Amino acid sequence: MESMSKEVDDHQVSLSPIYVLFNLLLVIKLSTSNPYEGGGGTGPGYDYTPAEHHQEQHVHIEEHHAEPPHGEWKKKLTWKEDWQKVWKVEKKEFWETKWKQVAVPVWKEFKYPVWKEERTPEWKTTKKPVWKERDVPAWKEVKVPVWKKINKPIWVEVKVPVWKEHQVPDWKKIWVPDWIKMGIPGEKYLGKDHEGWEYTSHDLWRKKMIWKPEWKKVWKTEKKQEWVTEKKLQWKEEWVQEWKTEKKQIWIKEKKEFWEEQKVEVLSRKTI
Repeated sequence: MESMSKEVDDHQVSLSPIYVLFNLLLVIKLSTSNPYEGGGGTGPGYDYTPAEHHQEQHVHIEEHHAEPPHGEWKKKLTWKEDWQKVWKVEKKEFWETKWKQVAVPVWKEFKYPVWKEERTPEWKTTKKPVWKERDVPAWKEVKVPVWKKINKPIWVEVKVPVWKEHQVPDWKKIWVPDWIKMGIPGEKYLGKDHEGWEYTSHDLWRKKMIWKPEWKKVWKTEKKQEWVTEKKLQWKEEWVQEWKTEKKQIWIKEKKEFWEEQKVEVLSRKTI
């Protein structure tokens, strides 16, 4: 530890002229430069340069502003106190750690004889009643399905031909009387009046009855075959399930008492 501290001190002493030269250069640079350069004023962080004049333009509105005061800014060198880290050589006391053998108390386990009482088991045979379950055969009546064939009557619809009378139109030729006008050719003497005037007629007409043929619609009865649905009884074979009683052997649980031997532990004291 002491050797390491000595090496550090020698190294610092050997580098001290470099640090002194570096510090001198730093002081010269600080003395020649303005610490507030770029701020635009004499104080840190404040910009006292006059702002540029901006004229706002609005539609149909004209405003007149007073002109800002004109000035001139100059740089002034001032001296400011500041702290700077430098290195100096000093002597420092170090403590050295060494190992030394000393006697300390230690607890150690060891065994020594002691008399104590223990219980030693002794076994005794006894009989104890025990109920045990066993399977006993028994008969039980159960129903089993049996299929039986039977004839079952069912009604089936069948088509049966039937003759049915219905009216059919028919046309029949008949003769009907008809009066027609018939012209009488020539002149016809009609007679005289009381004054002696004679009367005659020309182109007379007379009625004449003739028989005129006509067709008349009549209805006649005819037979026509039709199919009518009828129910017919038929027998259909069908299997029906029936239940038949039978005996079936089953096993039931039954409890029965048994005597079984059992060893019981009897404790006795024994000094060891």
